[in-house]
Amino acid sequence: MSEAKQTLEQPPVAGQQLLEEKREERAHLIAVRDKLMVLAELSEKAEGGDKDARLELRQAVRESTPEVIARISDLAGSYRRVLAKSASGGDPLLQEGLEEHTRLMQEQVARAKPTALEGLLAERVVSCWLLVEVMETLTAAQLDRNNKNRVTALIYCR
Repeated sequence: MSEAKQTLEQPPVAGQQLLEEKREERAHLIAVRDKLMVLAELSEKAEGGDKDARLELRQAVRESTPEVIARISDLAGSYRRVLAKSASGGDPLLQEGLEEHTRLMQEQVARAKPTALEGLLAERVVSCWLLVEVMETLTAAQLDRNNKNRVTALIYCR
């Protein structure tokens, strides 16, 4: 057998295989992003009152992959973003820090390859942690006697 033919028949080296996997992953992410953009456009039309767009949106969601459906229905992520925005008081660095901290915390709590239940529990634990942090901060601000904006019982007695 010739040396050139042996080279063609050899399995790809690890670096080539990794590169191919990364290309496939990138193509997958682009496909998910494109699908999300199509769904967002249909959603805007439906929100504007277009009944045909609403039916088309319903069908498009039903035909979507589980990953796309998970992304469009991520209430916990939306909830945490709203809490982070409220807790940050308009400070973009603090908001981004809280969002990233909760993302990392969820990964840590869920560990690698969690079951569906473990994933849901990790999501809930992190969301509750952030809510408790926000409530403690608001309570502390309310109890601070130097806070001129705090609400006191005297306001309600007037």
